[in-house]
Amino acid sequence: MAGIINEHSALPLNRQVENYLRTLVQEEKYRKGQLLPTEIQLAEDLGVARNTVRTAMDKLVREGVITRKKGVGTQVNRAPIVTDLTRWNSFSLELGDQMHTLSRSVSYQPVDREVGAALGLLPGQQALCLQRLKGIENEPMVLLVSYFPRELNIAPDEKFEGRLYQVLYEKYGVRPVRSCEEIGAFSASQELSRKLALARDIPVLYRKRRVLDGNGNLIELAFAFYRADRFVYQIDIPMEGSL
Repeated sequence: MAGIINEHSALPLNRQVENYLRTLVQEEKYRKGQLLPTEIQLAEDLGVARNTVRTAMDKLVREGVITRKKGVGTQVNRAPIVTDLTRWNSFSLELGDQMHTLSRSVSYQPVDREVGAALGLLPGQQALCLQRLKGIENEPMVLLVSYFPRELNIAPDEKFEGRLYQVLYEKYGVRPVRSCEEIGAFSASQELSRKLALARDIPVLYRKRRVLDGNGNLIELAFAFYRADRFVYQIDIPMEGSL
């Protein structure tokens, strides 16, 4: 890397390294998540002391340009995907045009106790399940899993092509009116880590959604599993009543 560091320059070495790093983090491969070279690699490549590299990297960490993960390495901080929770809509509309569907599957799946209780089924009985993996380019971001009550009489060969709630209304006469939601976080299972391309035990943000029609009947039980390293929820709730 000849020519990057000038020992005769009035600009301190750590500032020269800092300037080089600011150029480096703009490269597409690093913006997409590839680990940056280590302090030792950079020191050897640039011909400077490791402490000089560390000083430069520390400044970028403080500015939020890069982040260090123990046992993993150093990565560029990517801009988070911000979702507004001031009102509710379908997950697809909420995520916006930046997301596209990477995969979609529709099948009957055995339910666990939680899903069965909501759908009026015993554990092990089957319910129609729609799974959609959405992402940016080819990078998975969120897994959406929806279960539907048998009372909707959804056709066994339904593909759910298009907007989900539009399909439910136009083909099955049900209109979503209310969403009851829970938000939490947990460590991803091996299967979920694989689908979201995450390292094992990385936290996952999840939302559980019970969608009701105008009569209070359940029309969808949905779970959304988000990559916690890429999503931020923005909540704007006005205060009601007096102090």
